[in-house]
Amino acid sequence: MTFPTNTMPYLRLEPLAGPPGETFEIRDARPWTIGRSTGCEAQLADKTVSRRHCRITFSEESWFITDLESRHGTFVNGKQLDVNTPTMLNDGDLLRLGPWTYRARMSESAPSTLPTANDVDTSAHRVQKVPEQELAKIAQQRLDLLIQCAGTISGADSEESLAEAMLEAVIEGTGFNRAAIIRESGADVEIVGYRSPNQRGAPSQDLMFSRSLISAAKSGMVRMTSDSQQNFGQSIMDLGIHSALCAPIVVDGTVNAFLYLDARRQENMVQSDAAAFCQAVCKMSGTSWENLKRKRSERQNDELLRDVRAAGAAQKLLMPPPHGQIASFAYFMRMRPGRLVAGDLFSIMPMPDGRVAAFLGDVAGKGSAASIHMAVTLTLLKEKLESSGCPAAALNRVNAQVTPLLPPGKFISVWCGIFDESKGTMLFVDAGHGHWLYRSGTYSPQTIKSEGGMPLGVDPDVTYVTEERPFPVGSRVILFSDGVVEQQSPEGEEFGMERVIETLKQADSTDTEVNGLFQAVRDFAGTENLNDDVTAASIERRNR
Repeated sequence: MTFPTNTMPYLRLEPLAGPPGETFEIRDARPWTIGRSTGCEAQLADKTVSRRHCRITFSEESWFITDLESRHGTFVNGKQLDVNTPTMLNDGDLLRLGPWTYRARMSESAPSTLPTANDVDTSAHRVQKVPEQELAKIAQQRLDLLIQCAGTISGADSEESLAEAMLEAVIEGTGFNRAAIIRESGADVEIVGYRSPNQRGAPSQDLMFSRSLISAAKSGMVRMTSDSQQNFGQSIMDLGIHSALCAPIVVDGTVNAFLYLDARRQENMVQSDAAAFCQAVCKMSGTSWENLKRKRSERQNDELLRDVRAAGAAQKLLMPPPHGQIASFAYFMRMRPGRLVAGDLFSIMPMPDGRVAAFLGDVAGKGSAASIHMAVTLTLLKEKLESSGCPAAALNRVNAQVTPLLPPGKFISVWCGIFDESKGTMLFVDAGHGHWLYRSGTYSPQTIKSEGGMPLGVDPDVTYVTEERPFPVGSRVILFSDGVVEQQSPEGEEFGMERVIETLKQADSTDTEVNGLFQAVRDFAGTENLNDDVTAASIERRNR
């Protein structure tokens, strides 16, 4: 039996477009909320950004983004996200929030890059924006070639094949002998694709890029030519580069990359309509690039939803019906996952000797990994309870078995009890859970001091001890997960135990307790999109 392993989470959001903004870095698995509110981990002060706009989470070695019912929407690669639905983020995806566009980077190490030539002082004044009327002219021969390559570009099934199609087209249609697809990475450039007369790929000794040309191309296609009065920067001149062209590739209104071409030494056969041809290729490619990113996101999310729904269906098979009665013990339970599957666990079952056992637990984290841990723990705990007949003995055995298998930082808090009708007692162990209340008849619910112990998964050698409490007819125990007390309001305040007790005071049955608690938590959150898994159960001893 094994549990999934975790990698060290890292996500960087680099601003590409919009007002001046900072780069956000996430280095742990805690949820990150982005919005206008000061309670958000990343604050964006703009009226088009909602107070709690979206949330970024890490699970199963992947990053996910969820729109939190924002007014103006959250966009990934140009597509607006469905609200309250986690969408997988990939390296290089473009995330648009209000006026800002960010590129997602998922590696702390920079991509393979090459330095640009710092020729701003020597050549910036010779960088020319290509006139619009020139961009409208394409010779019939290049127009035919453009039509021919349009199918190849639109049919590309990956960024690599799209870049290859673009480079092949511009080399054939412009007269330039070298072409590259590049992205800015600070003062350097990342090579997406490269073509030259003799090589493909990215040979560093054969490449040099003008920083001033790339900077100017952010607002449209530009070119650079040498003349007898001024020279290029020395590093560019050493390569014999006498002309260069740079065009932006725009995806969802943001410059995603650049097409860069240069001619050297005796390479003088650059076509007069080269700029117009490149402009057309870049426009077609920008649309194809946007479609590729969108299709990739849609495909991954469809696969994810299928897997998660299957996991959710399997999870329900492990759970008891939402309400029922075993011997003289009636119960009512509700569970709402923070995602499509939950990391909370609950079960109630008859014991071989006629007693009734129940437990409620909470796996640290949420999502599919937590649901797997939940399923394994639930199955083991049921088995050990039936064989031992003792809460402490069952938890001791389960803890020793699961602790070596859980990833670092993962643990499971559990309340486990056995109800004895003949003795009128409740045997229980609180293994680091703490979220439960006891009430007798019409009295208000109250917390119970207990010896307890640490959660499962922290120390394989810990020893739990069973405690006992009277449980006469009319008694109820209310169990709930930390998603109840830790749910935050839009202002960042937690629901807390005092609100739980106040909510339950007027409830007079198992169902009114659970349903009332769920409604109070939703009202407090101000949204159906809760922070974490929420589970609550009430168990009552009745007359036969």
